[in-house]
Amino acid sequence: MNRYIRNCLLLAAIFTSVVGVAPAEPQTVQAQAGTWYVSNSGSDANACNAPAAPCATIQAAVDRAASGDTVRVAVGAYGGSGNEVVLLNKNVYLFGGWGPSFTQQVGKTILDGAGVRRGLTVNLGVTTWVDRVIIQNGHRASHFGGGGVYNGGNASLSNVIVRNNQVVEVNEWLAGGGIYNSGVLTLTSTSVQSNSASSFFGGGGIFNRNALVIQNSSLVGNESATAGAIYHWGGQLTVTNSTLSQNRGNVGGIVIGDGSVNIDNSTITGNSSYDPSSGAGGVYVYTGGTANVALRNSILASNTHASNPDCGGVLTSGGYNAIGNLQGCSIALSGGDLTNIDVKLGPLTGEPSYHPLLAQSPAINGGNPAGCNDLNGFPLSADQRGMPRVERCDIGAYEAGLLATHLVSGTFRPGGVVTYTITITNELRPRDMVGVNVTNTLPATTGYVANSFSATNGSGDIVGQIITWTGAVYSNTASTLTFAAQISDQAIGQHIANIAQISWSGITFSSTAIFDTFSRVYLPSLARNYCANFFDDFSNSFSGWPTGESDFVLAQYLNGEYRVQSKQPYLFLFRSPGCERDNYVVEADMRWDGAASSDIGLLFGVMPNFSQYYFATIDTNYQVYAIFRRNSNGTFSFVAPWAQAGAIRPGTQTNHMKIDRNGSQITLEINGIAVGAWYDGTITGPTRTGVAMAPYEDAPVADARFDNFRVTTIGTGTLALPGLAPDRAADPGQPLPADFLWRLPEHEWILNQP
Repeated sequence: MNRYIRNCLLLAAIFTSVVGVAPAEPQTVQAQAGTWYVSNSGSDANACNAPAAPCATIQAAVDRAASGDTVRVAVGAYGGSGNEVVLLNKNVYLFGGWGPSFTQQVGKTILDGAGVRRGLTVNLGVTTWVDRVIIQNGHRASHFGGGGVYNGGNASLSNVIVRNNQVVEVNEWLAGGGIYNSGVLTLTSTSVQSNSASSFFGGGGIFNRNALVIQNSSLVGNESATAGAIYHWGGQLTVTNSTLSQNRGNVGGIVIGDGSVNIDNSTITGNSSYDPSSGAGGVYVYTGGTANVALRNSILASNTHASNPDCGGVLTSGGYNAIGNLQGCSIALSGGDLTNIDVKLGPLTGEPSYHPLLAQSPAINGGNPAGCNDLNGFPLSADQRGMPRVERCDIGAYEAGLLATHLVSGTFRPGGVVTYTITITNELRPRDMVGVNVTNTLPATTGYVANSFSATNGSGDIVGQIITWTGAVYSNTASTLTFAAQISDQAIGQHIANIAQISWSGITFSSTAIFDTFSRVYLPSLARNYCANFFDDFSNSFSGWPTGESDFVLAQYLNGEYRVQSKQPYLFLFRSPGCERDNYVVEADMRWDGAASSDIGLLFGVMPNFSQYYFATIDTNYQVYAIFRRNSNGTFSFVAPWAQAGAIRPGTQTNHMKIDRNGSQITLEINGIAVGAWYDGTITGPTRTGVAMAPYEDAPVADARFDNFRVTTIGTGTLALPGLAPDRAADPGQPLPADFLWRLPEHEWILNQP
């Protein structure tokens, strides 16, 4: 294969950004009797009852298990051959995200329906707990459908992502694009995102007809002809400390036909209706039903509909809600309710997603002064993120408080000196926060540099490796602490994490800065340009991507995908309609239509005028990947040399690529499997993202399709856990086929230069 590629750069617009959270520590779960193991490296011919002899498929392990047993599944993507990837027809617990030794949960396991089957089915009478899995690309076209999950039993889902699943038959009733529940279902710390249902009585995210509890979770970007997020028809729905945002349907948020609904300390915002003659933007209660709907300490605001923007039908207030627009609502208001107001919400961020409260938001300290409680009267002591509720709780899923940014700079090598900067910001404006304490124990591989501590206020103390500070964080300015440390001469090739504990009024949280003493530097930097995270499923042909046709390429929206059809053997790059940011995750689905061609992949680190960028690419014919960098002088360099990866689906199958760009660290996942991590600090600061493709030189006409493009800002100081992905600079991967040949572009041809 001889490929000669040039660059043709097409213009795109701008949009997006903001904050993030430090990575959770890996969980350790004790092994128990009746434990079965599954890994991509296993075989269904194995005994599957020991870590050294795992099954290859989840269903094989479930079939071997007895009632009450546990199945542990290693990180990776798993498919199936029947109506679903996994059928639970007995009381089996399914725990995903395990590392190779099956001693720690270090990530998530993917159940991939590949667009032809459901992800998970829980039969009637089955009790189960499913933890740390991603259920994606499920498909259902029958009555009582759940594209991703069908639950008829008693199921608990925790730390789960249900995404990109669908129910497609327009004549079918009672369907949930992500989840269909006719049993008892509890969702905890779970994200239901970008699912769809085209059935008449459909919930894009969830259809519920029995008992459903949603806590510390989010439903984002789901769509249906009826209810974007949830269709509730009978039984009891409880939503606590959760966020429903950016869902779309005849009713954007929740349709309630019957049964009881209790919504506590939750945020329903940014949902939209596409039918101005009926429905509502946020919550709609059918007038002919017998539903009982209660709303407490919750935000229902900034949803979109011509006559019923936030709600329609009859609701009951339990007090202390913030409702943006009462038009179309029949709601009996109660004490502490705020109506017809701007709640001042920040952009959607995090996973599960939430909206921070901006300064001066009336929701801050607006909750019930007697305490925010759940349906059963138990105190809600933490918000959606798990951060403690302080004093009088805030309205909605998010509790404002202290935020900390933890940066490190300096010489990252043995004997070098680094400087830590901890900046603490007060979200409880206009209130001053006094009595704030910081305790920082320096890593054993560093030593405090004498007389290097300083602070904008308060007093500090240094005893050995422990640095403490007590002071105030005022309403109109942040407080900053700085100190220096020298790296030990023996600290060679190590990740070094410095952890600060910040406490105030009985609340304690940590902030971490990490660097390494490998050949390249990781330097956290502060995220900027505070705009929303970006997602595009290309259902809206005016979302901002470049379109048009020339003698070289055709770019268009087509059937819910973004299409790039090449006519010449060039490299075509398209910048996304997203704003620039420092640290982020960019991901998308991609495939070839007709016949597989040469390069298809993601752009990141895109500088103005495409003067510099990174291109992560795969070739599905050879199942190989690479990452190269376009330098400011027009030359190109490999960041990750070509290597084979079995995670790449061959030919015209859909592949999901994900780049984690965090400081100078670049991590690549393909179909949920981490294939490599590298360090490259050449391109720094705020950059943009996009997609790219290139045909073979001897077959210049190729048809690339992209879908579900997402950019998510991540927080500073986060670093992928060691051992999840090998550094391909040291491990070049398998030998490439003898007929594989790659040549970098020799020059660029810029079309429609921005």
